[in-house]
Amino acid sequence: PQAMQDAFFSVSPHDFNPSAISVDNLSMNDEIFHVIRSGDIAKLSELQKKRQSSSTYYFQENDVHFLRISLIFYGAIACHYAFLGGIPEKNVKDLFRLFLNELGSLTKPSDFWVLLSNFSKTLCHRVHDIHNPAYESEILFHCIRYIDGNLHSRITMEDLEEAAHASRKTIFRHFVDYLGT
Repeated sequence: PQAMQDAFFSVSPHDFNPSAISVDNLSMNDEIFHVIRSGDIAKLSELQKKRQSSSTYYFQENDVHFLRISLIFYGAIACHYAFLGGIPEKNVKDLFRLFLNELGSLTKPSDFWVLLSNFSKTLCHRVHDIHNPAYESEILFHCIRYIDGNLHSRITMEDLEEAAHASRKTIFRHFVDYLGT
């Protein structure tokens, strides 16, 4: 904690208190992660605007290394929550690799917050799209609606066949063709 306090400080229009720095000030709290997991794009925007207007962070050029390390941890945790939200593991790994590549090329502290915001939005949008896809297939619509409504019970292929009024083979084909899974 002391190293974090020494590395940066926060200034708000009404108050200055260097000892008030916490992990929360880095947008690394449970609320952000749970919003990513749920895919609630509107809530994420609201939280990001609130954080942006609540205080300004000042970093010196030698803090870039500290920022990279902090955001690697943030990115890893955010990816974990995105995976829990339904993004396939391979997709999460690919997104994290892209994030790390961009992170490695940043040199200005202000660019880190833009990357952090954009990465969070990307993950949240992907989770949202999984839970609210623009269905081109009525069969998928009925299957996923059935699955969402029966998550806490044992779901069989026969249940999906009945819900979608389609054969097992057709359901499999639609999942692969439209969702890639």
